[in-house]
Amino acid sequence: MSNLEKRISRHFSSEKKLRWHIDYISVKMQPSAAFAISSDSKLECMLSDLLENLFKGFDEIGASDCKCKTHLFYSSSDPSNQLENLLKERGFEFQKIFIKSKNQKII
Repeated sequence: MSNLEKRISRHFSSEKKLRWHIDYISVKMQPSAAFAISSDSKLECMLSDLLENLFKGFDEIGASDCKCKTHLFYSSSDPSNQLENLLKERGFEFQKIFIKSKNQKII
């Protein structure tokens, strides 16, 4: 909600102190994009419910501080179009942020 660009940069960095589930995952992969949603409300749990209908979830990952089953989902193909359509259908204001290069600069 606050410092969104800084938070996304941290999540996509491979050099960081490991604290959250996403940290352990993001140091083992090469993220290519993120969807930054503008909101004054916490949306994680509501989005988790919506994503559960589209993708396979991994129980208890990223959701230890709420009652959701998970905040981590899997798709065998690029889920970008499905995610964009879902966000547009629900009227969310969002920006797709791409990772420029190996050193993880956001564009």
